[in-house]
Amino acid sequence: MTCSVYAPANGQMGGCNSTLTHGQECDIDCNDGYSPNGTMHCDGGNLTEATCSPDGCKSISKPQNGQMGSCNNEMAPGGECQYACDYGYEATDAEGKLSDGTIFCDLGNLTEMTCEPKTCSVYAPANGQMGGCNSTLTH
Repeated sequence: MTCSVYAPANGQMGGCNSTLTHGQECDIDCNDGYSPNGTMHCDGGNLTEATCSPDGCKSISKPQNGQMGSCNNEMAPGGECQYACDYGYEATDAEGKLSDGTIFCDLGNLTEMTCEPKTCSVYAPANGQMGGCNSTLTH
């Protein structure tokens, strides 16, 4: 008895041929951001299929000048959590725009978020001048 083998979603045939005979098994390859679950196995003409599952994010650490907030050391694929910046710092995304500190796990990749020093606008006092001050100061 034989089993027909097809590439899994988000993967390739890897070490598999298009047909397995009874008792044979083979390993698949998965696309970047996915990991294989199980092996292809033919048993009496019934194929046990391996799948490619999205990768989670591991070894998550607190940002410089911030805390873990609602984040743990690992995150499931598609998960999200929120960092907390230290006093005097604010969350910014990868483009440098202000954010709420939320990060996402997408196929094993974590979105970027940093805690940058807050800036303060400085204005000349009434009946005075800026002197040696710039128009902004940082924490």
